[in-house]
Amino acid sequence: MVSYKDDELCRILQETYNKEKYKKIMMVCSSGGHFKYAQNLQPFLEEYENVSWVTFRTAITEAQIQKEKQRAYWAYSPTNRNLPNLFRNILLAFKVLKQEKPDLIISTGAGVGVPFLLIGNWFYKTKTVFAESKTRFNKLSLSAHLLRFMSALDKLIVRSEELAIRYPETDYVGTNIPIGQILYKAGLLSMEQLVLTVKEQEKNPNKRFGEFLVQKGWIKPETVNFFVEQLPKLVTHQHQQPLGQYLKAAALLNDAQIKTILAEQNKVARRFGEIAVLKGWLKPETIDLFLEYFPFNHNQKKHFNHNQKNHCQPLMIQKNLESKLAA
Repeated sequence: MVSYKDDELCRILQETYNKEKYKKIMMVCSSGGHFKYAQNLQPFLEEYENVSWVTFRTAITEAQIQKEKQRAYWAYSPTNRNLPNLFRNILLAFKVLKQEKPDLIISTGAGVGVPFLLIGNWFYKTKTVFAESKTRFNKLSLSAHLLRFMSALDKLIVRSEELAIRYPETDYVGTNIPIGQILYKAGLLSMEQLVLTVKEQEKNPNKRFGEFLVQKGWIKPETVNFFVEQLPKLVTHQHQQPLGQYLKAAALLNDAQIKTILAEQNKVARRFGEIAVLKGWLKPETIDLFLEYFPFNHNQKKHFNHNQKNHCQPLMIQKNLESKLAA
Protein backbone atom coordinates (compact mmCIF):
# COMPACT_ATOMS: atom_id res chain seq x y z
CA MET A 1 0.00 0.00 0.00
CA VAL A 2 1.39 3.41 -0.99
CA SER A 3 0.92 6.16 1.57
CA TYR A 4 2.25 9.59 2.31
CA LYS A 5 2.10 11.83 5.34
CA ASP A 6 -0.38 14.70 5.60
CA ASP A 7 2.29 17.18 6.59
CA GLU A 8 0.17 20.29 5.99
CA LEU A 9 -2.78 18.90 7.96
CA CYS A 10 -0.45 17.93 10.82
CA ARG A 11 1.03 21.43 10.82
CA ILE A 12 -2.39 23.09 11.01
CA LEU A 13 -3.54 20.80 13.81
CA GLN A 14 -0.34 21.48 15.76
CA GLU A 15 -0.79 25.24 15.41
CA THR A 16 -4.48 25.14 16.38
CA TYR A 17 -4.33 22.59 19.20
CA ASN A 18 -1.04 23.05 21.03
CA LYS A 19 0.04 20.34 23.44
CA GLU A 20 0.21 22.74 26.41
CA LYS A 21 -3.56 23.25 26.32
CA TYR A 22 -4.78 20.04 24.67
CA LYS A 23 -3.10 17.22 26.55
CA LYS A 24 -5.45 14.30 25.82
CA ILE A 25 -6.29 13.40 22.23
CA MET A 26 -8.85 10.83 21.11
CA MET A 27 -8.86 9.49 17.54
CA VAL A 28 -12.11 7.95 16.27
CA CYS A 29 -12.37 6.17 12.92
CA SER A 30 -13.37 2.96 11.23
CA SER A 31 -10.77 0.46 10.00
CA GLY A 32 -9.32 0.31 6.48
CA GLY A 33 -8.75 3.56 4.61
CA HIS A 34 -10.12 5.77 7.38
CA PHE A 35 -7.66 4.25 9.85
CA LYS A 36 -4.80 4.64 7.39
CA TYR A 37 -5.79 8.29 6.92
CA ALA A 38 -5.74 8.79 10.70
CA GLN A 39 -2.35 7.05 10.95
CA ASN A 40 -0.94 9.64 8.55
CA LEU A 41 -1.46 12.12 11.38
CA GLN A 42 1.13 10.39 13.60
CA PRO A 43 3.63 13.29 13.19
CA PHE A 44 0.98 15.41 14.98
CA LEU A 45 0.00 12.73 17.50
CA GLU A 46 3.62 12.02 18.44
CA GLU A 47 3.72 15.43 20.13
CA TYR A 48 1.18 14.23 22.70
CA GLU A 49 1.81 11.70 25.46
CA ASN A 50 -1.85 10.85 26.01
CA VAL A 51 -3.50 9.46 22.86
CA SER A 52 -6.38 7.00 22.72
CA TRP A 53 -8.16 5.35 19.81
CA VAL A 54 -11.70 4.21 19.06
CA THR A 55 -11.84 2.01 15.98
CA PHE A 56 -12.80 -1.46 14.77
CA ARG A 57 -10.67 -4.36 15.92
CA THR A 58 -8.64 -5.91 13.11
CA ALA A 59 -5.16 -7.41 12.96
CA ILE A 60 -3.87 -4.16 11.40
CA THR A 61 -5.48 -1.71 13.82
CA GLU A 62 -4.48 -3.78 16.84
CA ALA A 63 -0.86 -4.16 15.72
CA GLN A 64 -0.45 -0.50 14.74
CA ILE A 65 -1.95 0.97 17.91
CA GLN A 66 0.10 -1.43 20.02
CA LYS A 67 3.21 -0.41 18.09
CA GLU A 68 2.55 3.26 18.86
CA LYS A 69 1.93 2.33 22.53
CA GLN A 70 -1.44 4.06 22.52
CA ARG A 71 -4.71 2.93 24.12
CA ALA A 72 -7.54 1.39 22.11
CA TYR A 73 -11.28 0.99 22.56
CA TRP A 74 -12.97 -1.32 20.09
CA ALA A 75 -16.18 -0.03 18.52
CA TYR A 76 -18.99 -2.19 17.15
CA SER A 77 -19.21 -2.84 13.41
CA PRO A 78 -20.68 -2.72 10.87
CA THR A 79 -22.27 0.70 11.33
CA ASN A 80 -24.03 1.14 7.98
CA ARG A 81 -27.80 0.69 8.41
CA ASN A 82 -27.22 -1.21 11.65
CA LEU A 83 -29.33 0.24 14.47
CA PRO A 84 -28.22 -2.25 17.17
CA ASN A 85 -24.56 -1.30 16.61
CA LEU A 86 -25.47 2.38 16.53
CA PHE A 87 -26.99 2.11 20.01
CA ARG A 88 -24.01 0.04 21.22
CA ASN A 89 -21.61 2.71 19.96
CA ILE A 90 -23.67 5.48 21.59
CA LEU A 91 -23.41 3.69 24.94
CA LEU A 92 -19.72 3.05 24.32
CA ALA A 93 -19.21 6.76 23.56
CA PHE A 94 -20.74 7.82 26.88
CA LYS A 95 -18.65 5.23 28.74
CA VAL A 96 -15.32 5.99 27.02
CA LEU A 97 -15.69 9.77 27.04
CA LYS A 98 -16.57 9.76 30.73
CA GLN A 99 -13.50 7.64 31.42
CA GLU A 100 -10.99 9.38 29.12
CA LYS A 101 -12.22 12.99 29.28
CA PRO A 102 -10.25 13.98 26.15
CA ASP A 103 -9.45 17.62 25.39
CA LEU A 104 -9.78 17.02 21.66
CA ILE A 105 -11.56 14.40 19.53
CA ILE A 106 -10.52 13.95 15.90
CA SER A 107 -12.31 11.69 13.44
CA THR A 108 -11.37 10.78 9.88
CA GLY A 109 -14.69 8.96 9.36
CA ALA A 110 -16.84 7.18 8.84
CA GLY A 111 -20.12 6.57 10.74
CA VAL A 112 -18.47 5.43 13.97
CA GLY A 113 -17.20 8.98 14.52
CA VAL A 114 -20.69 10.52 14.69
CA PRO A 115 -21.79 9.43 18.20
CA PHE A 116 -18.38 10.21 19.74
CA LEU A 117 -18.10 13.69 18.21
CA LEU A 118 -21.74 14.49 18.91
CA ILE A 119 -21.72 13.33 22.55
CA GLY A 120 -18.26 14.80 23.14
CA ASN A 121 -19.31 18.20 21.82
CA TRP A 122 -22.80 18.36 23.34
CA PHE A 123 -22.36 16.69 26.72
CA TYR A 124 -18.67 17.13 27.55
CA LYS A 125 -17.93 20.41 25.70
CA THR A 126 -14.92 18.74 24.10
CA LYS A 127 -13.31 20.30 21.03
CA THR A 128 -14.21 18.21 17.97
CA VAL A 129 -12.62 17.94 14.52
CA PHE A 130 -13.83 15.97 11.52
CA ALA A 131 -11.33 15.55 8.67
CA GLU A 132 -13.28 14.74 5.52
CA SER A 133 -11.97 12.03 3.22
CA LYS A 134 -9.57 12.99 0.42
CA THR A 135 -11.89 11.21 -2.00
CA ARG A 136 -14.71 13.68 -1.31
CA PHE A 137 -14.26 16.23 -4.09
CA ASN A 138 -17.71 17.81 -4.50
CA LYS A 139 -20.02 16.23 -1.90
CA LEU A 140 -19.71 15.88 1.87
CA SER A 141 -19.99 12.43 3.41
CA LEU A 142 -23.17 11.56 5.33
CA SER A 143 -21.21 11.70 8.61
CA ALA A 144 -19.93 15.21 7.88
CA HIS A 145 -23.42 16.32 6.81
CA LEU A 146 -24.99 15.07 10.05
CA LEU A 147 -22.35 16.57 12.31
CA ARG A 148 -22.49 19.89 10.45
CA PHE A 149 -26.30 19.96 10.60
CA MET A 150 -26.28 19.26 14.35
CA SER A 151 -23.58 21.89 15.01
CA ALA A 152 -21.41 19.26 16.69
CA LEU A 153 -18.08 20.35 15.18
CA ASP A 154 -15.53 22.99 16.08
CA LYS A 155 -13.66 22.34 12.85
CA LEU A 156 -14.70 20.60 9.64
CA ILE A 157 -11.69 20.02 7.39
CA VAL A 158 -12.23 19.42 3.68
CA ARG A 159 -9.59 18.36 1.15
CA SER A 160 -11.01 19.83 -2.07
CA GLU A 161 -11.36 23.47 -3.13
CA GLU A 162 -14.84 22.82 -4.51
CA LEU A 163 -16.12 21.72 -1.09
CA ALA A 164 -14.39 24.69 0.57
CA ILE A 165 -16.18 27.08 -1.79
CA ARG A 166 -19.53 25.33 -1.31
CA TYR A 167 -19.18 25.32 2.48
CA PRO A 168 -17.33 28.56 3.45
CA GLU A 169 -17.32 27.68 7.16
CA THR A 170 -15.05 24.67 6.51
CA ASP A 171 -11.25 24.66 6.69
CA TYR A 172 -9.55 23.72 3.42
CA VAL A 173 -6.34 21.71 3.56
CA GLY A 174 -4.98 20.60 0.20
CA THR A 175 -3.66 17.11 -0.37
CA ASN A 176 -0.03 16.28 -1.06
CA ILE A 177 0.05 14.23 -4.25
CA PRO A 178 3.20 12.04 -4.46
CA ILE A 179 5.74 13.10 -7.09
CA GLY A 180 5.36 9.80 -8.97
CA GLN A 181 1.63 10.34 -9.42
CA ILE A 182 2.17 13.92 -10.62
CA LEU A 183 4.71 12.77 -13.21
CA TYR A 184 2.38 10.00 -14.37
CA LYS A 185 -0.52 12.43 -14.65
CA ALA A 186 1.73 14.72 -16.71
CA GLY A 187 2.52 11.89 -19.12
CA LEU A 188 6.17 11.99 -18.12
CA LEU A 189 6.16 8.55 -16.49
CA SER A 190 4.41 5.34 -17.49
CA MET A 191 2.48 3.18 -15.03
CA GLU A 192 5.07 0.43 -15.50
CA GLN A 193 7.87 2.83 -14.61
CA LEU A 194 5.88 4.10 -11.61
CA VAL A 195 5.29 0.58 -10.30
CA LEU A 196 8.94 -0.43 -10.75
CA THR A 197 10.16 2.69 -8.96
CA VAL A 198 7.78 2.20 -6.04
CA LYS A 199 9.02 -1.38 -5.65
CA GLU A 200 12.64 -0.20 -5.78
CA GLN A 201 11.96 2.42 -3.12
CA GLU A 202 10.35 -0.18 -0.86
CA LYS A 203 13.68 -2.04 -0.94
CA ASN A 204 15.70 1.17 -0.40
CA PRO A 205 13.48 3.48 1.71
CA ASN A 206 16.32 5.89 2.44
CA LYS A 207 16.65 6.78 -1.23
CA ARG A 208 14.36 9.44 -2.68
CA PHE A 209 11.80 8.57 -5.34
CA GLY A 210 13.26 11.09 -7.78
CA GLU A 211 16.75 9.65 -7.42
CA PHE A 212 15.60 6.31 -8.85
CA LEU A 213 14.01 8.07 -11.84
CA VAL A 214 17.14 10.09 -12.58
CA GLN A 215 19.42 7.06 -12.09
CA LYS A 216 17.41 5.07 -14.63
CA GLY A 217 17.48 7.97 -17.09
CA TRP A 218 13.68 8.27 -17.23
CA ILE A 219 13.48 11.82 -15.89
CA LYS A 220 15.99 14.69 -15.91
CA PRO A 221 17.17 15.89 -12.48
CA GLU A 222 15.97 19.41 -13.35
CA THR A 223 12.47 18.04 -13.97
CA VAL A 224 12.37 16.26 -10.62
CA ASN A 225 13.64 19.38 -8.87
CA PHE A 226 10.97 21.52 -10.54
CA PHE A 227 8.05 19.34 -9.45
CA VAL A 228 9.40 18.67 -5.94
CA GLU A 229 10.94 22.02 -4.98
CA GLN A 230 9.77 24.77 -7.32
CA LEU A 231 6.17 23.93 -8.24
CA PRO A 232 4.69 24.18 -4.69
CA LYS A 233 6.19 27.67 -4.35
CA LEU A 234 5.37 28.91 -7.87
CA VAL A 235 1.65 28.15 -7.69
CA THR A 236 1.28 30.62 -4.80
CA HIS A 237 2.89 33.49 -6.73
CA GLN A 238 0.50 36.23 -7.80
CA HIS A 239 2.53 37.22 -10.86
CA GLN A 240 2.76 34.35 -13.31
CA GLN A 241 5.37 33.88 -15.99
CA PRO A 242 4.65 32.76 -19.56
CA LEU A 243 3.97 29.03 -19.96
CA GLY A 244 7.24 28.53 -21.83
CA GLN A 245 9.28 29.73 -18.86
CA TYR A 246 7.75 27.12 -16.55
CA LEU A 247 8.34 24.39 -19.12
CA LYS A 248 11.94 25.56 -19.50
CA ALA A 249 12.42 25.54 -15.70
CA ALA A 250 11.20 21.93 -15.73
CA ALA A 251 13.72 21.08 -18.49
CA LEU A 252 10.84 20.07 -20.79
CA LEU A 253 11.61 22.71 -23.43
CA ASN A 254 14.83 24.53 -24.29
CA ASP A 255 15.40 28.11 -25.49
CA ALA A 256 15.55 27.12 -29.16
CA GLN A 257 12.23 25.27 -28.96
CA ILE A 258 10.55 28.18 -27.15
CA LYS A 259 11.88 30.60 -29.78
CA THR A 260 10.53 28.39 -32.58
CA ILE A 261 7.09 28.15 -30.95
CA LEU A 262 6.87 31.92 -30.40
CA ALA A 263 7.89 32.58 -33.99
CA GLU A 264 5.21 30.19 -35.26
CA GLN A 265 2.63 31.79 -32.98
CA ASN A 266 3.14 35.06 -34.84
CA LYS A 267 2.20 33.32 -38.10
CA VAL A 268 -0.66 31.06 -37.06
CA ALA A 269 -3.53 31.46 -34.59
CA ARG A 270 -2.47 28.63 -32.29
CA ARG A 271 -1.69 28.50 -28.61
CA PHE A 272 1.79 27.91 -27.20
CA GLY A 273 1.00 24.48 -25.76
CA GLU A 274 -0.84 23.39 -28.88
CA ILE A 275 2.19 24.07 -31.08
CA ALA A 276 4.51 22.26 -28.64
CA VAL A 277 2.26 19.18 -28.80
CA LEU A 278 1.91 19.27 -32.60
CA LYS A 279 5.69 19.35 -32.95
CA GLY A 280 5.96 16.26 -30.75
CA TRP A 281 7.98 18.01 -28.06
CA LEU A 282 5.37 17.59 -25.35
CA LYS A 283 2.36 15.37 -24.64
CA PRO A 284 -1.14 16.85 -24.25
CA GLU A 285 -1.21 15.50 -20.66
CA THR A 286 1.88 17.57 -19.84
CA ILE A 287 0.25 20.78 -21.04
CA ASP A 288 -2.97 19.84 -19.21
CA LEU A 289 -1.08 19.51 -15.93
CA PHE A 290 0.67 22.88 -16.30
CA LEU A 291 -2.63 24.56 -17.18
CA GLU A 292 -4.17 22.96 -14.10
CA TYR A 293 -1.55 24.54 -11.85
CA PHE A 294 -1.16 27.76 -13.86
CA PRO A 295 -4.53 28.68 -15.48
CA PHE A 296 -3.08 31.27 -17.88
CA ASN A 297 -6.08 31.32 -20.15
CA HIS A 298 -9.46 29.67 -19.73
CA ASN A 299 -9.84 28.98 -23.44
CA GLN A 300 -6.45 27.34 -23.63
CA LYS A 301 -7.22 25.17 -20.61
CA LYS A 302 -10.53 24.11 -22.07
CA HIS A 303 -8.87 23.13 -25.34
CA PHE A 304 -6.62 20.55 -23.72
CA ASN A 305 -8.84 19.24 -20.92
CA HIS A 306 -11.03 17.26 -23.30
CA ASN A 307 -8.08 14.87 -23.76
CA GLN A 308 -7.63 14.35 -20.03
CA LYS A 309 -8.88 10.89 -19.01
CA ASN A 310 -10.38 9.91 -15.69
CA HIS A 311 -7.47 7.62 -14.91
CA CYS A 312 -5.32 10.72 -14.48
CA GLN A 313 -7.22 11.82 -11.38
CA PRO A 314 -5.21 11.27 -8.14
CA LEU A 315 -7.62 8.74 -6.63
CA MET A 316 -7.78 6.67 -9.82
CA ILE A 317 -4.00 6.76 -10.17
CA GLN A 318 -3.62 5.60 -6.57
CA LYS A 319 -6.07 2.72 -7.01
CA ASN A 320 -4.48 1.67 -10.32
CA LEU A 321 -1.02 1.77 -8.77
CA GLU A 322 -2.08 -0.27 -5.74
CA SER A 323 -3.70 -2.92 -7.94
CA LYS A 324 -0.50 -3.20 -10.00
CA LEU A 325 1.62 -3.53 -6.86
CA ALA A 326 -0.67 -6.21 -5.47
CA ALA A 327 -0.59 -8.22 -8.72
